[in-house]
Amino acid sequence: MNEFQQILDLNKRELDKAKKYEKLNSSLKSHDWLIVCPLFFVNGELDFFIENPSLEKSKILDIIKNVFYNLDRTSIYVEGYFEKISYIKPFSKSIENSIILAFQKEYEGSIKTLIPIIEGVIRKYLSTKNKTKISFYDIKGYINCLKEDLESNLENNISNTYKFENSELNEILSLQKEYYKIWFSFIDDYLKENFYLKTDNGKEITNHINRHSIIHEFGNDFNYNFESFIKVFFIILFMAWCFMIVEGIPLIIDVDNNHNLYKIISYKNIIEISEEMDYDKHVLLNGKRGYKEENLHTKFSPILNLKKRTIICLQQSQKESKNIW
Repeated sequence: MNEFQQILDLNKRELDKAKKYEKLNSSLKSHDWLIVCPLFFVNGELDFFIENPSLEKSKILDIIKNVFYNLDRTSIYVEGYFEKISYIKPFSKSIENSIILAFQKEYEGSIKTLIPIIEGVIRKYLSTKNKTKISFYDIKGYINCLKEDLESNLENNISNTYKFENSELNEILSLQKEYYKIWFSFIDDYLKENFYLKTDNGKEITNHINRHSIIHEFGNDFNYNFESFIKVFFIILFMAWCFMIVEGIPLIIDVDNNHNLYKIISYKNIIEISEEMDYDKHVLLNGKRGYKEENLHTKFSPILNLKKRTIICLQQSQKESKNIW
């Protein structure tokens, strides 16, 4: 098999896989817009969803919780992804704060931290497109601009990487464009029908993650819980994936392993210590409009893929560092 046929077959397989995810994403809409997010689902979760199409929403959410509370995974998001992207890096501290708030089950704070970041990233990106004045309409439609950038990069990369005939290059390019068109349709649909859904036409906004109703406190009985947080977090993760492709950043995770180990322990401490404050939060919030007691009752166990001896050594070392600090 020649090189062209190998590359062609590879792209066909990837496109077939994307089409399966497209059907899955349509199915997940019935579970309140749990978007297919490429940087989050990396260990076969999507294939599991495809193989088990009748999963209940609670089961899907349990799997998502286990992914987020796998601290080996979540600990790499900021340094492994966000810090590498020029448009997102200035907001990495605030994103880290939103993750900390989520681990403390302070979901209203975590969500209201993330939403302005999303728009800040978009504005930073659009400002590179010679736009002197960026309207809200531009922000809502930024994904089309990003898609155009990606397609332009694809053409350059293919022509520079492969020495094929023009007809062969066009065939590969066509497959890759179709592949990314499918992926971009997920976030485009999510933004139009959910995050940026118009709220001035009398249409009821229920538990959708609607930017306008959250930021302007429209009085809807919105549930600030883990599910709501992760839906917003998926947006920033999806944006990171898009920007990494457009900027030509390898998707291979490269972080300071020593720092990351201590970060895992810090996340674990935050989760466990904050649960001791759950009742006090209940006392302060009980009776307030929108307060849902079950959100504090829900317990989350951090998942660490480390040996017990390693955890003990890291905790002792961190304790000594804390005393010095």
